[in-house]
Amino acid sequence: MDSVRVYPIYHKKESRIAIRYTYQKGSIPDRITRSLPGRKYSASGQFWHIPYRNDYREYITRQFASGSAPVKIIFPTDPLQKDCDQMLSSSTDNDIANPNNSSDIQADIIIDKEKKRFLLHHDNNGDVYQKIADSQLGGIWDSEKKCWVFKGENHLYHQVKSILHAANCRIKISWQSKPGALPSDIADTDERKVDDGEDVKTRHILAVYQQAMGLKRLSKRTQEIYFSFFRDYVRYHQGRDVSGFDYQQIYKYIKLKSKEIGYTRLKQTIAAVKFFYERVQGRPTLYFNLDGEKEIPRPGVLYLPLPDIKKVLSAIRSPSDRLLIFLVYHANIPLGKICNMQLQCRDFFESYNIPGNNPSGIQQFQSLLTHHTDAVGNKTWLFEEKGEAYEVNALRKKLFRVLATYKLETIYRQQYRQILDSTHYSNKTKQMYLGAFMRFLAYFNYKHPVFIANDEIRDYLILHRDKSASHQDNIINAFRFFFEKVHDMHFGDCSLPRPRKGFYLPDFFTKDEIGAMINYLDNKKHRLLLALGYSGGLRRSEIKALKITDIDIRKNRIFVRGAKGNKDRYTLFAGNLKDLLQSYLEEYKPALYLFESTSRGMRYSTSSMANVLKNTAKAVGIQRRVHLHMLRHSFATHLLEDGKDISYVQQLLGHKDIKTTQRYTHVVNDALETVTSPMESIHIKAYLPRKPG
Repeated sequence: MDSVRVYPIYHKKESRIAIRYTYQKGSIPDRITRSLPGRKYSASGQFWHIPYRNDYREYITRQFASGSAPVKIIFPTDPLQKDCDQMLSSSTDNDIANPNNSSDIQADIIIDKEKKRFLLHHDNNGDVYQKIADSQLGGIWDSEKKCWVFKGENHLYHQVKSILHAANCRIKISWQSKPGALPSDIADTDERKVDDGEDVKTRHILAVYQQAMGLKRLSKRTQEIYFSFFRDYVRYHQGRDVSGFDYQQIYKYIKLKSKEIGYTRLKQTIAAVKFFYERVQGRPTLYFNLDGEKEIPRPGVLYLPLPDIKKVLSAIRSPSDRLLIFLVYHANIPLGKICNMQLQCRDFFESYNIPGNNPSGIQQFQSLLTHHTDAVGNKTWLFEEKGEAYEVNALRKKLFRVLATYKLETIYRQQYRQILDSTHYSNKTKQMYLGAFMRFLAYFNYKHPVFIANDEIRDYLILHRDKSASHQDNIINAFRFFFEKVHDMHFGDCSLPRPRKGFYLPDFFTKDEIGAMINYLDNKKHRLLLALGYSGGLRRSEIKALKITDIDIRKNRIFVRGAKGNKDRYTLFAGNLKDLLQSYLEEYKPALYLFESTSRGMRYSTSSMANVLKNTAKAVGIQRRVHLHMLRHSFATHLLEDGKDISYVQQLLGHKDIKTTQRYTHVVNDALETVTSPMESIHIKAYLPRKPG
């Protein structure tokens, strides 16, 4: 027997009835549905829909009963769905309750059928708010949207209406309209575009895209987001076949969007476009390196609380310099406004709010002003030079000289930390940049960077030529960040020459060495630590951050969260470690992290992990220098030795660029085993020592 599913949907601000069945041309459900008036078909949703009517159950039952063979009709029985249907039917005869009511209180009830809830907006009336709050109906006040949120249950809906009627409110009932909220809504919105002239190819691509998201079992919310951004991508290229685009054409669109939308929406756009080309078409992984094109966000001026600014001022001898530092870094007054301040400004903060409106801060200002006035005598302007008020640039240079004169490291450090915190860099990179630059400033006695010449910077780099190439490279990266992106001082390659990097093959353990170390250990914690690091090719920071819930023993995988580059990934968990893992958990009972210190809930230190490896390697006879990252090198090397595809290894390791993974192909090179030296083809006589004389 054929079956048909019938249920209400909301489309184009209009209630519709969806009719869904297994398509077979000429079948009874197909013939009857095509004969219904007002029908429309959603190609991407693959179902028909007709205008909504209150008696749609009886109407559909009559229509399908007229066929030559019986058809089973299924109506959804979700209780929340039923409540929403009742809310709809009850609102049709009272869309605007009490239309003749002369009350000035307006109440809007918005039924959100998709999220199975309803929202209540009402005028700013304390009595209505209090009555709803006292009703104990479970409503939640959304302070941002200024509305009540209730579950989509029919009895709640009627009780809320009763309270509003008793409060003599004008009630208006409406339905939530959110384009792209449902897959069917998305499809039908696109269907309207087809009617307006959208080409069939575009419609087909959108349908294929939506079907692929369903097959890949993406969450409903992810499908909504992906479809919305991919639809914008397709519509931007209206009339062109995006399925045949090469990398440059795709990158051109992504680069354009990077200048128009924010960081989060850009990431969502990239993910949506990558899904089509990588998951639907099966192309290689696409990379869009836009980080270098993003400007560093410029945070506001540094604010130092009153206790902190007092500590800074205690090191400054000049009353004028103390006042300037206070106005800039505590009162946060722009330099242009400071230039226009007159000496008689004791009541300045009566019209200009000091941050925090702290009376103690105002008293501090007045005390500093008194000492400054005593020092400068009878002047007109608060800060002046040769009888004239300072220009902004001149006052800025004066401020920089004050920072250098009194070696105000606190201000330098906090200002640069604030700027770094506004970037997307990792914590490790932020610490490295800040440390390198603060050591640089200390070398020049905390002279402000704008006063440090290129030759001085180059001489400083020469002092580090005996350091490793990576150390020198890190210093140059820090300098380029602070000088070029923060202080707008540009250098050519000649000013900051980078060291020539060597090419070093990654060191790794053999499989026999891995097995010897793991089998040597009796401590379950130490044994599992080394085994997991090798099993998944984990970095030491990733081992340290592993949580108990990150191990999926059913699917034999490890979830690595927030790894290098702030990226999540899945990697391998060896099935033969399940018993060891279970035994370890039963004995050690970690609270949160898989490997914890003696304090529950605290992560195991990387130094302890390194000592475990070093001591074990030494015990089994490994004489060379070892480190934890060799477990990761060994994982990648052995996978490639076993013939695994390098792109899979790249994904398991979490490498952004496949060139990083290709380092291991130099290690896994069987040329040394299959190719012989040409020396072996030369005949050499047995060595006989010559007789003397």
